[in-house]
Amino acid sequence: MRPLLLFSLLFVFSGFSETKKHDFHVSICFCELKPENNDFECYLKVFKDDLEMLKIEPNREMNEEQLLKTYFKAIDDQKHLQLNFIGQETETELEYLYFELKYEKLPSSLMVENTFFFGMFKDQSNIVTLKIDDKTYSKHLSYYNRYATFKITE
Repeated sequence: MRPLLLFSLLFVFSGFSETKKHDFHVSICFCELKPENNDFECYLKVFKDDLEMLKIEPNREMNEEQLLKTYFKAIDDQKHLQLNFIGQETETELEYLYFELKYEKLPSSLMVENTFFFGMFKDQSNIVTLKIDDKTYSKHLSYYNRYATFKITE
């Protein structure tokens, strides 16, 4: 009886450790302008299993900071903003990557390129939301539309 109970428990709990597959591929990036710090405070929310697959792509292995610096770029008035990785947090099937984008002078516009998972999924959607004061602007990026430009100042 005891082996049967042990086997049953192992079977039940092994199902909880498996990564569930999802039918859609989306990431959400949210950045908020913080002029008092000369930066945008951001997070990128992705599916944990997609991130794990991306981290071990053939012929390379990358950590979360390297992935962010490879697949996420922000340009203000023709200059790349400095991306500083802050950390990460896991929530069930999601991974949050926290970072800041530093600028010297408040830009008039911000161009964002988010190419996370485009090499893995042709149906990947990356939503980028920018909050400036009390206004929020969102753009949808896809395999065929990888850039979004946000107007910051008049």
